[in-house]
Amino acid sequence: CLAALTVLIPGYCLVSGLNARATFHLDEQRFEYHEYVSWLPHSYDRGSTFFTFWTYVALAAFFWSVRDWLMRRTSRDPKRRADSQRVPSRLKRLMWVLCLNGAALGIEAILQRLSGTTKVLWLIEPRWNNTPEVQYGPYPYRSNAAEYFNLLWPVCLGFWWLLQREFKSTPRKSSREGGGPHLLLLPCTIIMAAAPIVSMSRGGAVVSGLLMALALPILTILDRK
Repeated sequence: CLAALTVLIPGYCLVSGLNARATFHLDEQRFEYHEYVSWLPHSYDRGSTFFTFWTYVALAAFFWSVRDWLMRRTSRDPKRRADSQRVPSRLKRLMWVLCLNGAALGIEAILQRLSGTTKVLWLIEPRWNNTPEVQYGPYPYRSNAAEYFNLLWPVCLGFWWLLQREFKSTPRKSSREGGGPHLLLLPCTIIMAAAPIVSMSRGGAVVSGLLMALALPILTILDRK
């Protein structure tokens, strides 16, 4: 299904661009109309459609290259079925990068909101949404930021649960190891879960609250197994 969608979605955009009904000239605020086949997918802005097409192609190439990289086993990965509950080393690396980056992004977004600046990342003032209450972090629109955090923090929470389960099942060499590095994921999760609420996106705050209400009972049930 993923392979089919990888072909169909960019293919739909490509046909829409080649069969464009018009090209929109932003500076002149007008459409330049073209001949087109009405029963085929078509667009009213050829340039933007081709930009979207190449963006989707790049995303597809990135997704499948990451998948191929994750599927390759390393010397650190378990070879026995008894150790199959361990998280693969490459997946672990990728998840650490996503979680730490998400926490850093959440801190930056919160500090940016508190500073009252009109520039995203304190660097660029966007053409639209150039007021501090609408922006959030690197996103000119706060709801987009809230969507990203709501996608990421449940993954971070699940990653913490897997690592703490792995940690409990692995014999520790010494008591000095403490609780393990996976405990760092809990403050990361809290920062990212709070970020949609601080963004003042009503939809993002509601979704974050619903995810919390669902995640806690699920993890409680899984811990009993």
